[in-house]
Amino acid sequence: MRIASVDVDEAILAISERVRALADRKVRYVSAGLDLPSRRTELQILDKAVAICLAALGRSSEPDPATLLLPAATIGAVRAMLEERSGIATSVRVARNEAAAALDALQAARERVAADEFIRRFLLHVLPRGFHRIRHYGLLAG
Repeated sequence: MRIASVDVDEAILAISERVRALADRKVRYVSAGLDLPSRRTELQILDKAVAICLAALGRSSEPDPATLLLPAATIGAVRAMLEERSGIATSVRVARNEAAAALDALQAARERVAADEFIRRFLLHVLPRGFHRIRHYGLLAG
């Protein structure tokens, strides 16, 4: 019954909400302050990397490096052309390797065998007198 008799002060409730919001913002402010030194170090490292890239491009005195960036559409088109060229280059390399292998096989096939070696290989297929070649025998004789 005591709770029902307590008067609710709307002004104090509104202020308490603002105090809670301020406390939340204070926590964010403190954590940002703690994070700031590491962010500055990262920024210095990235600035050095940009300076090195600009020097490599011969544009180290460029006041606004962002003007050197290409639009996303151009980058996409260039990337597509590079991928296409890469595929073509791979196909050409594979075709050259196959052509070289075919040439090697052709040269091996065209090699001339000496006369005595040819006769020796030929005579391996000639049977002595009285022998007959049997084509089908054993399990395959069906």
